[in-house]
Amino acid sequence: MLRNPTLKTPGSLLIWKGIDPHRLPPAVSLVRDFLIIFPTANIVVVWISFLFGVPITAAHLLVSFFFCAAAAFLWQGQKSVRTSLVAFLLLFLLFISAIFLSISLIDIYGDYRSYHGPAVIALSDGWNPLYEWNVCEWDDTNCMRTSKFIDHYPKAQWYISAEFYSLFNNLDTGKCMNLLMLALCFIVAYEVVRSLLPDQPYVSLVISAVIAANPVTIAQLFSGTVDGLLSSVLSIFILLQIRYIFSNEKKYLYLSIVISVYLINIKFTGLIYAVTFSTLLVLIIFLMRKKFPFISRSFLLLAFQYPP
Repeated sequence: MLRNPTLKTPGSLLIWKGIDPHRLPPAVSLVRDFLIIFPTANIVVVWISFLFGVPITAAHLLVSFFFCAAAAFLWQGQKSVRTSLVAFLLLFLLFISAIFLSISLIDIYGDYRSYHGPAVIALSDGWNPLYEWNVCEWDDTNCMRTSKFIDHYPKAQWYISAEFYSLFNNLDTGKCMNLLMLALCFIVAYEVVRSLLPDQPYVSLVISAVIAANPVTIAQLFSGTVDGLLSSVLSIFILLQIRYIFSNEKKYLYLSIVISVYLINIKFTGLIYAVTFSTLLVLIIFLMRKKFPFISRSFLLLAFQYPP
């Protein structure tokens, strides 16, 4: 409930009437949780299948979808059929729009053509890096100057791209994760900013859009390279930690832990970012409990000023 629903503020305009500025609408909250859980759940599904010698197929995508839907609904304790249907419709529109936009623009980045794309194709063709860590030994037609990158780089995004490629037979469909994480970043940013500026819904929208549309993400939005994706996921990770600091609700801490698994498996630097900002979070909480608000706010300011 709103703390003072009769208060006449910009937040009480018709479009915002009845919306708690400290909470997302239930359907949007379900979408948020699904998109946070999905990439990490997909990593777990792929690792388990690799362990049993099962290569990547389109079925991995469907299993991850059903698992995430169940996890998000259980996490929310959602019992409303109407809310569930609205959340499903929003997710369907997000995925369809992201896939359509992704295949509309062909990626010509050198890095994508030299090793990101070939890695996706190798995974969809049956390569199991758990038991055949060298892609050249698995199939010598994949031997190239950049094969060492395929062998040793984190592969989380390649897993998802290989599944979309297996399903749609289009290499560019995997780029939809860039758009999905951009949308997720906007949702999480809006939740954080609106909770800090409860009487400024339109200002919150603008600030959230600026946070989500950082230069790295926009520059590589339709690319199969992972720097833009890493930027969005890192922003989400930081925003969830900030939300936890201000709300003291452990669910945001848990969600940040879930998304961190995806963060550290996109690129090696993701691990460094995760450790750095997790350490910063611990320092902020420690200083706040020791009654050093000025110092703790200074550390928090560092997180806000980080250019993704």
